[in-house]
Amino acid sequence: LILLGGTGAKCGEIFVHMCANGYFDRDVVNILYIDSDDENGNGKSFTQVLEHYRQCREQYMIEESPVPGFFRTEIRFMKEDPAGEAVRFRNLADSDGGIQITEGARALMAAMYSEEEINMDISEGFFAHPNVGAAVFAANMDNIMRQFLKLVELEQKNMKKVKIFILGSVFGGTGAASLPTIGEYLKRRLFGDSDNRLIRSKLKIGSGIILPYFSFYDNKLHQKVAAGEDITIEQDKFATKTRSAIKYYKDIDGENGGNVFDSTYIIGHDGYDVRGAYHDKGGEQKNLPHVVELYGAMAATTFLEEEMDKTGNYFAVVPSDKI
Repeated sequence: LILLGGTGAKCGEIFVHMCANGYFDRDVVNILYIDSDDENGNGKSFTQVLEHYRQCREQYMIEESPVPGFFRTEIRFMKEDPAGEAVRFRNLADSDGGIQITEGARALMAAMYSEEEINMDISEGFFAHPNVGAAVFAANMDNIMRQFLKLVELEQKNMKKVKIFILGSVFGGTGAASLPTIGEYLKRRLFGDSDNRLIRSKLKIGSGIILPYFSFYDNKLHQKVAAGEDITIEQDKFATKTRSAIKYYKDIDGENGGNVFDSTYIIGHDGYDVRGAYHDKGGEQKNLPHVVELYGAMAATTFLEEEMDKTGNYFAVVPSDKI
């Protein structure tokens, strides 16, 4: 299970509860959590729940539980920072490949990104700017995925069936930047140019694409924009960014013969519930829970537990007036 950014963390927290109560009933699951904001409140809450789960599992694991699958699953956890050593986005143009290369990279960056984006502090997230995040992931993908790939390749060598589910939002920064990029990367690394049916029968990759489902109180947002402070999130562009992202995913899927993801779950909410005061980073970013995050976690468990030969695309919109 690969969880991306704040939305991935919120869905992951619910997934851990599903492992505790037996809803997800497997021996082992490997979770890779990717986020560049170490102080993100959503991420901290998720890792805290993971630690509580580990402690409970050690203390209370019993052979004859009245709840089937009660704390059965061993969760192996990894966390990666896509930004690596870079603090500002402009640091990606720095290179030990020589002055000429560095100047060329800086010129390309200046042509493709605004001054605010170039100076963005990427150690605190991508602030709903996936064009920045995508470049960061492209530059560091081998490092981000190295540990996770070793686990997958080991399972393949042992002729075990492997399922990978990638879960994140498409209207923010981390998820929108990395969801299709990671999907393509895994296909290239794990399949190569092979169309071997044996490989395809033993390896499936799915995705959970979360559409806009909440909003912030916007009085502070407008104050920040008017004051001309650091780059920030513009929630009024969530819908247009989502439309662009979905079109892009459709295009790259076509280029790859419709095979980037074996199954896709697209989940959204029309209500745009207000999730509390506006915080775009750090410990204060603790979004209230939402039923869409439950749907996201359920999509992950459904994909990971269903038969290998089952594939498909699923779309769900949660109505604003009911669950």
